[in-house]
Amino acid sequence: MIGNLFFTRTATAPPLRHLSTAWHRFVAVGVIAMLLTSGCSARPAATPTSADPTAGAATNSPAPASSGASAPATSLAPSATAASAPAETVSTASPVAASLAASPAGALPSGAPVSEENRKKAIELYDKGYYAFDVEHGPNRLKKAISLYDQALALDPNCYQAYTGKGIAVAFMGNLDEALRLLDRAIAIRPDYGFAYYNRGLALKYHGRFDDALLWFDRSLAYDRDNAWTYFGMAAIYDAKENTRACMDNLAKAIEIMPYCKVTAREKIEEDFSHVKALPEFKKLIAE
Repeated sequence: MIGNLFFTRTATAPPLRHLSTAWHRFVAVGVIAMLLTSGCSARPAATPTSADPTAGAATNSPAPASSGASAPATSLAPSATAASAPAETVSTASPVAASLAASPAGALPSGAPVSEENRKKAIELYDKGYYAFDVEHGPNRLKKAISLYDQALALDPNCYQAYTGKGIAVAFMGNLDEALRLLDRAIAIRPDYGFAYYNRGLALKYHGRFDDALLWFDRSLAYDRDNAWTYFGMAAIYDAKENTRACMDNLAKAIEIMPYCKVTAREKIEEDFSHVKALPEFKKLIAE
């Protein structure tokens, strides 16, 4: 099914036709990998690699915050001005407990059984939604994607992939609070789904919440330590925070996992790596 909608990518393959930004590539690589192994129904959570999800991650200690977010290039992007909201305080034992308790929208979906046919149709709708989100042109692509995700959820309320996809689309449309509620629901249904943690970090980064984004990128690594785009995203944050060493270490890790990150770094040099772009170490790292 996935092969009908997307071109399979390897560590050195070119991006999808319309993936003009690193942000879309972040989403593309992670979601394709997840879809190859996952269905929509809820499953038991896997045990994290450590009791502390941030243990053993790349150099990720937050540096002093600086203003300014690096917003994705999308026709519906909100202002890139950094958000002034306070940093999240999240229990490592239950990353979504506070959000679920605070809002009815965060309540777990009904436990009513879902037919295999509906699960299959939900995944098909999710695939179409992701295609609209990540490949199609036009100012309405995000709205179209969200509509398709909603149709998937109407068929299977436990489709954590659809909550994850809708969450990042809503974030790109400017509604961070709703995006976080949706992503929290995905995590509550499937606590070991690393891509939901990653998208939560990406949503926070998009809205200038750099320290919070780093926290959730770290959490995603507890479940998927080989997502190159997580390290790439952290590298971009550390560049914005002028933490040169952390930026270079995370970018090197991203490139080690996926050499194609060199191409993305060159394309996004002004947006994501303006602080380190003149350094010989950086130039050598991203050289062909």
